[in-house]
Amino acid sequence: MAAMTGNSNQSGITAQHPDYIKYAPLWKEIRAVLEGKQAVIELKLPTPIYSDTIRGTDILDKVKINQRLFIYLKRGQLLNATARTHDSQTGYVWSNEPEDTIPPSMDYVREYLRENVQKILADVTSLGRYGVLLDSNDTESRTAAEVEQGVGVPEWILFKPEQIIYWRDDEVRLAETYEKRINELDYENVEQVRRLVLIDGVYHNQVWREGELHEDITPTINGSMMDYIPFQYFGSDDNSQDATKPPLYDLSSLNIGHFMLDCDNRDNLHYHGQGLTNVFVEDGEEFAAANVNGLNVGAKGMNQFGKDDRVEILQLDATGAIASEMTRDQERMIMVGAQLVQNTNSNQTLGAKKMEAGASISTLKRETMNVSEGVTQLLQWQAEMTGVSNPDAITYTLNTSFITDDMTPEKLTAHMSAVQMGMLPKSTFNESARQAGLTKLDDEEIEQQLGEQSFSVGGTSQEEAARLAAEEAEL
Repeated sequence: MAAMTGNSNQSGITAQHPDYIKYAPLWKEIRAVLEGKQAVIELKLPTPIYSDTIRGTDILDKVKINQRLFIYLKRGQLLNATARTHDSQTGYVWSNEPEDTIPPSMDYVREYLRENVQKILADVTSLGRYGVLLDSNDTESRTAAEVEQGVGVPEWILFKPEQIIYWRDDEVRLAETYEKRINELDYENVEQVRRLVLIDGVYHNQVWREGELHEDITPTINGSMMDYIPFQYFGSDDNSQDATKPPLYDLSSLNIGHFMLDCDNRDNLHYHGQGLTNVFVEDGEEFAAANVNGLNVGAKGMNQFGKDDRVEILQLDATGAIASEMTRDQERMIMVGAQLVQNTNSNQTLGAKKMEAGASISTLKRETMNVSEGVTQLLQWQAEMTGVSNPDAITYTLNTSFITDDMTPEKLTAHMSAVQMGMLPKSTFNESARQAGLTKLDDEEIEQQLGEQSFSVGGTSQEEAARLAAEEAEL
Protein backbone atom coordinates (compact mmCIF):
# COMPACT_ATOMS: atom_id res chain seq x y z
CA MET A 1 0.00 0.00 0.00
CA ALA A 2 1.25 3.50 -0.75
CA ALA A 3 0.14 7.05 -0.21
CA MET A 4 -1.29 9.10 -3.03
CA THR A 5 1.23 11.78 -3.92
CA GLY A 6 1.05 14.83 -6.10
CA ASN A 7 -2.76 14.92 -5.96
CA SER A 8 -4.08 18.48 -6.08
CA ASN A 9 -7.74 17.43 -6.02
CA GLN A 10 -9.24 18.79 -2.81
CA SER A 11 -12.78 17.53 -3.34
CA GLY A 12 -14.39 14.14 -3.55
CA ILE A 13 -13.09 10.87 -2.17
CA THR A 14 -9.42 11.75 -2.83
CA ALA A 15 -9.54 15.06 -0.92
CA GLN A 16 -6.66 15.60 1.48
CA HIS A 17 -6.96 17.05 4.97
CA PRO A 18 -5.32 20.51 5.33
CA ASP A 19 -2.95 19.15 7.98
CA TYR A 20 -1.99 16.29 5.67
CA ILE A 21 -1.01 18.84 3.03
CA LYS A 22 0.92 20.78 5.67
CA TYR A 23 2.92 17.88 7.13
CA ALA A 24 3.41 15.51 4.18
CA PRO A 25 6.45 17.47 2.86
CA LEU A 26 8.02 17.33 6.34
CA TRP A 27 7.49 13.56 6.54
CA LYS A 28 9.17 13.17 3.15
CA GLU A 29 12.19 15.15 4.32
CA ILE A 30 12.57 13.15 7.52
CA ARG A 31 12.26 9.81 5.73
CA ALA A 32 14.91 10.89 3.23
CA VAL A 33 17.40 11.74 5.97
CA LEU A 34 16.70 8.48 7.82
CA GLU A 35 17.23 6.55 4.58
CA GLY A 36 20.57 8.15 3.78
CA LYS A 37 22.57 10.32 1.43
CA GLN A 38 21.10 9.19 -1.89
CA ALA A 39 17.54 9.85 -0.71
CA VAL A 40 18.61 13.31 0.53
CA ILE A 41 20.17 14.08 -2.86
CA GLU A 42 16.87 13.16 -4.52
CA LEU A 43 15.09 15.89 -2.55
CA LYS A 44 14.85 19.25 -4.30
CA LEU A 45 17.75 20.84 -2.46
CA PRO A 46 18.89 24.46 -2.96
CA THR A 47 21.96 23.90 -5.16
CA PRO A 48 24.29 26.54 -6.69
CA ILE A 49 23.23 28.19 -9.93
CA TYR A 50 25.85 27.70 -12.62
CA SER A 51 25.27 29.99 -15.62
CA ASP A 52 25.27 28.58 -19.13
CA THR A 53 25.57 32.01 -20.76
CA ILE A 54 29.37 32.29 -20.69
CA ARG A 55 29.72 30.09 -23.74
CA GLY A 56 26.18 30.43 -25.02
CA THR A 57 23.20 28.14 -24.45
CA ASP A 58 24.53 25.15 -26.33
CA ILE A 59 23.03 21.89 -25.04
CA LEU A 60 26.54 20.57 -24.35
CA ASP A 61 27.08 23.38 -21.84
CA LYS A 62 23.81 22.53 -20.09
CA VAL A 63 24.89 18.91 -19.81
CA LYS A 64 28.16 20.00 -18.25
CA ILE A 65 26.28 22.23 -15.80
CA ASN A 66 24.13 19.27 -14.72
CA GLN A 67 27.24 17.15 -14.36
CA ARG A 68 28.82 19.77 -12.14
CA LEU A 69 25.70 19.93 -9.96
CA PHE A 70 25.75 16.14 -9.72
CA ILE A 71 29.40 16.17 -8.63
CA TYR A 72 28.70 19.02 -6.17
CA LEU A 73 26.10 16.88 -4.38
CA LYS A 74 27.97 13.61 -4.76
CA ARG A 75 31.12 15.01 -3.18
CA GLY A 76 29.32 15.98 0.04
CA GLN A 77 29.14 13.66 3.02
CA LEU A 78 26.01 13.16 5.12
CA LEU A 79 26.82 12.99 8.80
CA ASN A 80 23.58 11.21 9.63
CA ALA A 81 22.99 12.46 13.16
CA THR A 82 19.22 12.06 12.63
CA ALA A 83 19.33 8.34 11.84
CA ARG A 84 21.77 7.68 14.67
CA THR A 85 19.65 9.59 17.16
CA HIS A 86 16.55 7.72 16.02
CA ASP A 87 18.32 4.34 16.26
CA SER A 88 19.46 5.16 19.79
CA GLN A 89 15.91 6.16 20.82
CA THR A 90 14.38 2.89 19.70
CA GLY A 91 17.31 1.10 21.31
CA TYR A 92 16.51 2.73 24.66
CA VAL A 93 12.90 1.55 24.45
CA TRP A 94 13.73 -2.05 23.49
CA SER A 95 16.62 -2.45 25.95
CA ASN A 96 14.05 -4.03 28.27
CA GLU A 97 11.16 -6.27 27.26
CA PRO A 98 7.60 -4.86 27.26
CA GLU A 99 5.23 -6.03 29.98
CA ASP A 100 1.72 -7.23 29.19
CA THR A 101 -1.30 -9.03 30.58
CA ILE A 102 -2.32 -10.75 27.34
CA PRO A 103 -4.35 -13.89 28.22
CA PRO A 104 -3.23 -17.32 26.93
CA SER A 105 -6.26 -17.45 24.64
CA MET A 106 -4.73 -14.54 22.68
CA ASP A 107 -1.19 -15.88 22.42
CA TYR A 108 -1.58 -15.86 18.64
CA VAL A 109 -1.03 -12.09 18.65
CA ARG A 110 2.57 -12.57 19.82
CA GLU A 111 3.49 -13.89 16.37
CA TYR A 112 3.28 -10.39 14.91
CA LEU A 113 3.02 -8.09 17.95
CA ARG A 114 6.70 -7.18 18.35
CA GLU A 115 7.24 -6.51 14.65
CA ASN A 116 4.12 -4.36 14.42
CA VAL A 117 4.98 -2.36 17.54
CA GLN A 118 8.51 -1.74 16.26
CA LYS A 119 7.09 -0.27 13.05
CA ILE A 120 4.61 1.89 14.96
CA LEU A 121 7.24 3.14 17.41
CA ALA A 122 9.71 3.93 14.60
CA ASP A 123 7.25 6.25 12.85
CA VAL A 124 5.82 7.81 16.00
CA THR A 125 9.31 8.74 17.25
CA SER A 126 10.29 10.18 13.86
CA LEU A 127 7.18 11.44 12.03
CA GLY A 128 4.90 11.61 15.06
CA ARG A 129 1.99 9.69 13.52
CA TYR A 130 0.72 6.19 12.65
CA GLY A 131 -2.54 4.32 12.30
CA VAL A 132 -3.75 0.74 12.69
CA LEU A 133 -7.06 -0.66 11.48
CA LEU A 134 -8.43 -3.74 13.21
CA ASP A 135 -9.97 -5.52 10.25
CA SER A 136 -12.80 -7.31 11.97
CA ASN A 137 -14.48 -10.33 10.45
CA ASP A 138 -17.41 -11.87 12.28
CA THR A 139 -15.96 -14.65 14.47
CA GLU A 140 -19.35 -16.11 15.38
CA SER A 141 -18.80 -19.14 13.16
CA ARG A 142 -15.32 -19.81 14.54
CA THR A 143 -14.77 -22.30 17.33
CA ALA A 144 -12.87 -21.30 20.47
CA ALA A 145 -10.00 -23.55 19.41
CA GLU A 146 -9.79 -21.87 16.00
CA VAL A 147 -9.80 -18.43 17.56
CA GLU A 148 -6.97 -19.39 19.94
CA GLN A 149 -4.98 -20.53 16.90
CA GLY A 150 -5.57 -17.19 15.21
CA VAL A 151 -7.96 -18.54 12.57
CA GLY A 152 -10.40 -15.88 11.33
CA VAL A 153 -9.51 -13.39 14.08
CA PRO A 154 -9.34 -9.62 13.43
CA GLU A 155 -6.12 -8.57 11.73
CA TRP A 156 -3.89 -5.55 12.29
CA ILE A 157 -3.65 -3.48 9.08
CA LEU A 158 -0.86 -0.92 9.43
CA PHE A 159 -0.99 2.52 7.83
CA LYS A 160 1.91 4.95 7.62
CA PRO A 161 1.25 8.67 8.11
CA GLU A 162 1.45 9.25 4.35
CA GLN A 163 -1.52 6.92 3.86
CA ILE A 164 -3.88 8.67 6.30
CA ILE A 165 -5.02 11.36 3.87
CA TYR A 166 -8.27 12.61 5.42
CA TRP A 167 -10.00 12.40 8.79
CA ARG A 168 -13.00 13.61 10.75
CA ASP A 169 -14.56 12.48 14.03
CA ASP A 170 -16.71 9.93 12.19
CA GLU A 171 -14.53 9.16 9.16
CA VAL A 172 -11.03 8.13 8.08
CA ARG A 173 -9.76 7.88 4.50
CA LEU A 174 -6.72 5.76 3.74
CA ALA A 175 -4.67 5.64 0.54
CA GLU A 176 -3.95 2.14 -0.74
CA THR A 177 -2.97 0.39 -3.95
CA TYR A 178 -4.28 -2.81 -5.47
CA GLU A 179 -3.13 -4.99 -8.36
CA LYS A 180 -5.26 -4.47 -11.46
CA ARG A 181 -5.03 -7.01 -14.24
CA ILE A 182 -4.40 -5.34 -17.61
CA ASN A 183 -3.99 -8.46 -19.75
CA GLU A 184 -3.46 -12.19 -19.39
CA LEU A 185 0.08 -11.83 -18.06
CA ASP A 186 0.49 -8.30 -16.69
CA TYR A 187 -0.77 -6.35 -13.69
CA GLU A 188 -0.34 -2.77 -12.55
CA ASN A 189 -0.62 -1.08 -9.15
CA VAL A 190 -3.62 1.23 -9.08
CA GLU A 191 -4.59 3.63 -6.30
CA GLN A 192 -7.74 3.23 -4.26
CA VAL A 193 -9.17 4.86 -1.12
CA ARG A 194 -10.40 2.90 1.89
CA ARG A 195 -13.08 4.88 3.70
CA LEU A 196 -13.93 4.00 7.30
CA VAL A 197 -17.11 5.81 8.24
CA LEU A 198 -20.04 5.81 10.65
CA ILE A 199 -23.35 6.07 8.76
CA ASP A 200 -26.38 6.44 11.02
CA GLY A 201 -24.24 5.14 13.87
CA VAL A 202 -23.13 1.99 12.00
CA TYR A 203 -19.52 1.31 10.99
CA HIS A 204 -18.90 0.86 7.25
CA ASN A 205 -15.62 -0.24 5.65
CA GLN A 206 -15.74 1.02 2.07
CA VAL A 207 -13.39 0.78 -0.89
CA TRP A 208 -13.50 3.51 -3.55
CA ARG A 209 -11.92 3.10 -6.99
CA GLU A 210 -11.78 5.69 -9.75
CA GLY A 211 -14.06 7.98 -7.77
CA GLU A 212 -16.83 5.41 -7.33
CA LEU A 213 -17.89 3.15 -4.48
CA HIS A 214 -16.51 -0.31 -5.25
CA GLU A 215 -17.26 -2.17 -2.01
CA ASP A 216 -19.21 -1.45 1.18
CA ILE A 217 -18.91 -3.87 4.12
CA THR A 218 -20.53 -3.53 7.54
CA PRO A 219 -18.40 -5.67 9.89
CA THR A 220 -20.13 -7.32 12.83
CA ILE A 221 -19.23 -8.63 16.28
CA ASN A 222 -21.16 -11.73 17.25
CA GLY A 223 -23.73 -10.90 14.57
CA SER A 224 -24.22 -7.28 15.68
CA MET A 225 -23.25 -4.15 13.78
CA MET A 226 -20.39 -2.09 15.18
CA ASP A 227 -21.03 1.43 16.48
CA TYR A 228 -17.38 2.58 16.42
CA ILE A 229 -14.51 2.68 13.93
CA PRO A 230 -11.80 0.21 15.02
CA PHE A 231 -9.00 2.47 13.82
CA GLN A 232 -6.33 3.45 16.34
CA TYR A 233 -4.36 6.65 15.87
CA PHE A 234 -0.86 6.91 17.30
CA GLY A 235 0.86 10.28 17.83
CA SER A 236 3.83 11.92 19.46
CA ASP A 237 1.72 14.37 21.50
CA ASP A 238 -1.30 12.13 22.03
CA ASN A 239 -3.28 9.43 20.23
CA SER A 240 -5.93 11.74 18.80
CA GLN A 241 -6.76 12.11 15.14
CA ASP A 242 -4.84 15.40 14.99
CA ALA A 243 -1.53 15.49 13.13
CA THR A 244 1.21 17.48 14.85
CA LYS A 245 4.72 18.69 14.10
CA PRO A 246 7.02 15.67 13.53
CA PRO A 247 9.43 15.22 16.46
CA LEU A 248 12.49 14.71 14.24
CA TYR A 249 11.81 17.60 11.87
CA ASP A 250 14.10 20.14 13.57
CA LEU A 251 16.94 17.64 13.72
CA SER A 252 16.49 16.45 10.12
CA SER A 253 16.32 20.04 8.88
CA LEU A 254 19.59 20.84 10.63
CA ASN A 255 21.05 17.63 9.23
CA ILE A 256 20.18 18.61 5.65
CA GLY A 257 21.60 22.08 6.23
CA HIS A 258 24.81 20.52 7.52
CA PHE A 259 24.99 18.33 4.40
CA MET A 260 24.56 21.33 2.10
CA LEU A 261 27.31 23.17 3.98
CA ASP A 262 29.52 20.13 3.54
CA CYS A 263 28.84 20.20 -0.21
CA ASP A 264 29.71 23.93 -0.25
CA ASN A 265 32.84 23.36 1.81
CA ARG A 266 34.16 20.54 -0.36
CA ASP A 267 33.33 22.48 -3.52
CA ASN A 268 35.20 25.44 -2.04
CA LEU A 269 38.20 23.31 -1.09
CA HIS A 270 38.27 21.62 -4.49
CA TYR A 271 38.59 24.87 -6.42
CA HIS A 272 40.67 26.86 -3.92
CA GLY A 273 42.89 23.95 -2.95
CA GLN A 274 44.37 23.66 -6.45
CA GLY A 275 47.02 26.00 -7.74
CA LEU A 276 46.18 28.28 -10.66
CA THR A 277 48.91 28.44 -13.31
CA ASN A 278 49.42 31.90 -14.83
CA VAL A 279 51.72 32.34 -17.85
CA PHE A 280 53.11 35.69 -19.02
CA VAL A 281 54.73 35.67 -22.48
CA GLU A 282 56.14 38.44 -24.66
CA ASP A 283 55.10 36.86 -27.94
CA GLY A 284 52.02 34.66 -27.89
CA GLU A 285 52.48 33.40 -31.43
CA GLU A 286 56.11 32.45 -30.79
CA PHE A 287 55.11 30.63 -27.58
CA ALA A 288 52.30 28.74 -29.37
CA ALA A 289 54.66 27.67 -32.15
CA ALA A 290 57.23 26.41 -29.65
CA ASN A 291 54.61 24.53 -27.59
CA VAL A 292 52.29 23.03 -30.19
CA ASN A 293 50.46 20.89 -27.60
CA GLY A 294 49.82 23.82 -25.31
CA LEU A 295 51.12 24.45 -21.83
CA ASN A 296 52.07 21.29 -19.91
CA VAL A 297 51.58 21.73 -16.17
CA GLY A 298 52.26 18.12 -15.22
CA ALA A 299 55.04 17.10 -12.82
CA LYS A 300 57.23 15.98 -15.75
CA GLY A 301 55.97 18.56 -18.19
CA MET A 302 58.32 20.35 -20.58
CA ASN A 303 57.63 23.82 -21.99
CA GLN A 304 59.74 26.22 -24.03
CA PHE A 305 59.73 29.89 -22.97
CA GLY A 306 61.23 33.05 -24.27
CA LYS A 307 63.90 35.00 -22.40
CA ASP A 308 61.48 37.35 -20.64
CA ASP A 309 58.54 34.94 -20.27
CA ARG A 310 57.52 33.86 -16.78
CA VAL A 311 55.15 31.48 -14.99
CA GLU A 312 53.57 31.77 -11.56
CA ILE A 313 51.36 29.47 -9.44
CA LEU A 314 48.57 31.30 -7.64
CA GLN A 315 47.34 29.49 -4.53
CA LEU A 316 44.13 30.89 -3.06
CA ASP A 317 43.23 30.47 0.61
CA ALA A 318 39.93 28.69 1.24
CA THR A 319 37.64 30.47 3.67
CA GLY A 320 36.98 28.82 7.03
CA ALA A 321 33.51 30.35 7.49
CA ILE A 322 31.69 27.32 6.11
CA ALA A 323 33.57 24.85 8.30
CA SER A 324 32.85 27.00 11.36
CA GLU A 325 29.14 27.05 10.59
CA MET A 326 29.18 23.25 10.13
CA THR A 327 30.64 22.94 13.63
CA ARG A 328 27.88 25.13 15.01
CA ASP A 329 25.29 22.98 13.21
CA GLN A 330 26.78 19.86 14.81
CA GLU A 331 26.43 21.50 18.22
CA ARG A 332 22.82 22.38 17.44
CA MET A 333 22.05 18.80 16.35
CA ILE A 334 23.50 17.47 19.61
CA MET A 335 21.36 19.91 21.60
CA VAL A 336 18.16 19.03 19.69
CA GLY A 337 18.87 15.29 20.01
CA ALA A 338 19.43 15.61 23.76
CA GLN A 339 16.15 17.48 24.18
CA LEU A 340 14.24 14.49 22.79
CA VAL A 341 15.32 12.25 25.70
CA GLN A 342 15.76 14.80 28.48
CA ASN A 343 13.19 14.90 31.26
CA THR A 344 12.28 18.47 32.05
CA ASN A 345 11.37 17.55 35.65
CA SER A 346 13.11 14.55 37.20
CA ASN A 347 11.71 14.97 40.72
CA GLN A 348 8.38 13.32 40.01
CA THR A 349 7.51 9.73 39.25
CA LEU A 350 6.46 8.85 35.73
CA GLY A 351 2.92 8.14 36.92
CA ALA A 352 2.61 11.53 38.54
CA LYS A 353 3.94 13.28 35.47
CA LYS A 354 1.50 11.49 33.22
CA MET A 355 -1.45 12.83 35.20
CA GLU A 356 -0.28 16.41 34.87
CA ALA A 357 -1.61 18.66 32.16
CA GLY A 358 1.34 19.24 29.83
CA ALA A 359 3.38 16.58 31.62
CA SER A 360 7.04 17.49 32.08
CA ILE A 361 8.54 14.34 30.65
CA SER A 362 10.82 13.72 27.72
CA THR A 363 9.48 13.57 24.20
CA LEU A 364 10.62 9.95 23.89
CA LYS A 365 8.82 8.88 27.09
CA ARG A 366 5.60 10.54 25.97
CA GLU A 367 5.81 8.86 22.57
CA THR A 368 6.51 5.49 24.15
CA MET A 369 3.54 5.81 26.53
CA ASN A 370 1.28 6.78 23.62
CA VAL A 371 2.32 3.67 21.70
CA SER A 372 1.67 1.51 24.79
CA GLU A 373 -1.80 2.98 25.22
CA GLY A 374 -2.66 2.56 21.54
CA VAL A 375 -1.49 -1.05 21.44
CA THR A 376 -3.45 -1.75 24.62
CA GLN A 377 -6.60 -0.37 22.98
CA LEU A 378 -6.10 -2.57 19.91
CA LEU A 379 -5.64 -5.66 22.06
CA GLN A 380 -8.76 -4.85 24.07
CA TRP A 381 -10.79 -4.41 20.88
CA GLN A 382 -9.41 -7.69 19.60
CA ALA A 383 -10.40 -9.43 22.82
CA GLU A 384 -13.91 -7.98 22.64
CA MET A 385 -14.33 -9.09 19.03
CA THR A 386 -13.26 -12.67 19.81
CA GLY A 387 -15.30 -13.05 23.00
CA VAL A 388 -12.41 -12.97 25.49
CA SER A 389 -13.70 -12.28 28.99
CA ASN A 390 -12.73 -9.09 30.81
CA PRO A 391 -10.97 -7.36 27.86
CA ASP A 392 -10.40 -4.21 29.94
CA ALA A 393 -7.85 -6.12 32.02
CA ILE A 394 -5.51 -6.48 29.05
CA THR A 395 -2.52 -4.11 29.06
CA TYR A 396 0.66 -3.65 27.07
CA THR A 397 3.48 -1.45 28.40
CA LEU A 398 6.75 -0.59 26.67
CA ASN A 399 9.89 0.13 28.67
CA THR A 400 10.28 3.78 29.74
CA SER A 401 13.43 3.46 31.88
CA PHE A 402 16.21 4.88 29.76
CA ILE A 403 19.93 5.11 30.41
CA THR A 404 19.70 8.87 29.84
CA ASP A 405 17.21 9.44 32.68
CA ASP A 406 19.72 10.20 35.43
CA MET A 407 22.38 11.88 33.32
CA THR A 408 23.41 15.42 34.10
CA PRO A 409 23.01 17.89 31.21
CA GLU A 410 26.76 17.72 30.64
CA LYS A 411 26.83 13.91 30.49
CA LEU A 412 23.73 13.82 28.31
CA THR A 413 25.34 16.22 25.85
CA ALA A 414 28.50 14.12 25.76
CA HIS A 415 26.44 10.95 25.32
CA MET A 416 24.40 12.43 22.46
CA SER A 417 27.57 13.67 20.80
CA ALA A 418 28.99 10.14 20.92
CA VAL A 419 25.75 8.73 19.50
CA GLN A 420 25.46 11.20 16.63
CA MET A 421 29.12 11.19 15.63
CA GLY A 422 29.40 7.38 15.77
CA MET A 423 32.32 7.63 18.18
CA LEU A 424 31.48 4.66 20.42
CA PRO A 425 30.67 1.07 19.52
CA LYS A 426 27.21 -0.20 20.35
CA SER A 427 28.71 -2.69 22.77
CA THR A 428 29.66 0.27 24.98
CA PHE A 429 26.04 1.42 25.16
CA ASN A 430 24.86 -2.14 25.75
CA GLU A 431 27.21 -2.51 28.70
CA SER A 432 26.09 0.84 30.13
CA ALA A 433 22.48 -0.30 29.87
CA ARG A 434 23.28 -3.53 31.71
CA GLN A 435 25.13 -1.71 34.48
CA ALA A 436 22.18 0.65 34.88
CA GLY A 437 19.85 -2.34 35.25
CA LEU A 438 17.93 -1.43 32.10
CA THR A 439 18.47 -4.81 30.43
CA LYS A 440 19.77 -8.29 31.20
CA LEU A 441 20.33 -9.25 27.57
CA ASP A 442 23.81 -9.92 26.24
CA ASP A 443 25.12 -8.25 23.09
CA GLU A 444 24.14 -11.13 20.81
CA GLU A 445 20.58 -11.19 22.13
CA ILE A 446 20.25 -7.43 21.68
CA GLU A 447 21.45 -7.72 18.08
CA GLN A 448 19.00 -10.54 17.39
CA GLN A 449 16.10 -8.43 18.63
CA LEU A 450 17.01 -5.09 17.13
CA GLY A 451 18.93 -6.18 14.04
CA GLU A 452 22.35 -4.93 13.07
CA GLN A 453 22.32 -1.19 12.45
CA SER A 454 24.59 0.34 9.82
CA PHE A 455 26.06 3.70 10.79
CA SER A 456 27.44 5.22 7.60
CA VAL A 457 28.11 8.90 7.09
CA GLY A 458 27.44 8.44 3.41
CA GLY A 459 30.86 9.45 2.09
CA THR A 460 32.44 8.24 -1.12
CA SER A 461 35.31 5.83 -1.48
CA GLN A 462 38.76 7.00 -2.53
CA GLU A 463 38.24 5.45 -5.97
CA GLU A 464 34.87 7.16 -6.38
CA ALA A 465 36.31 10.51 -5.30
CA ALA A 466 39.14 10.16 -7.86
CA ARG A 467 36.64 9.34 -10.59
CA LEU A 468 34.49 12.37 -9.75
CA ALA A 469 37.54 14.64 -9.73
CA ALA A 470 38.58 13.35 -13.15
CA GLU A 471 35.10 13.94 -14.55
CA GLU A 472 35.00 17.47 -13.21
CA ALA A 473 38.43 18.28 -14.61
CA GLU A 474 36.99 17.72 -18.08
CA LEU A 475 34.19 20.26 -17.57
